[in-house]
Amino acid sequence: HINAYPYGSAPPGRGRTLAKVPTSEAVARSVWSGASIETTQIEHPSSLAELARSADAVVLGREIDLGPGRVFGDSSTALHYAAATVRVDELVAGALPRDHAQELTLEIPLFDGPESITSLQASLPWVESVFFLRSKAASARAAGLPLERRVAEASFYRLVVFGAVVEDQRGVAAVPEGEAAFLTALGALPFDEVLGQIRRAGR
Repeated sequence: HINAYPYGSAPPGRGRTLAKVPTSEAVARSVWSGASIETTQIEHPSSLAELARSADAVVLGREIDLGPGRVFGDSSTALHYAAATVRVDELVAGALPRDHAQELTLEIPLFDGPESITSLQASLPWVESVFFLRSKAASARAAGLPLERRVAEASFYRLVVFGAVVEDQRGVAAVPEGEAAFLTALGALPFDEVLGQIRRAGR
């Protein structure tokens, strides 16, 4: 799962293949032949209103820093994360604890390995954006993890779904490729107009 939580059973949803084990002579006789590693998208909002209302927090802000984050798994199968610091300028919908009212940590999985943080750094927009966020403590609770793990996760956030961001590109809304296809319709509209739609959707 994208948050590296040990689900007892696979949650429902689409999978995204990250890597496929090559079918070589060396592995052809093994149970791993042709196996693949997948992430699972367990949330499927179908509208802006559903996305805004289901998010733990919808914030207007911008990424101001990026660095290496946590690592899950052993050295051969580790999933590395980048940790983006998001400055919060406005809480548009939902709620944030007091400690995160001004800044919070957004974790971004580095599916292509820890070296890919360099390309991620170059690709981040570094502009005012709306982020639809899920508290990782909420994800941990949904996964049935014990209280101490939920407390440890409370410092981190993820996007509700891949691409759940609307960027302000010189006054025009821009939506990165992601899982929330309905957000694409907001692209190229005036950013202030889109922000107004998001505010109304989150009520």
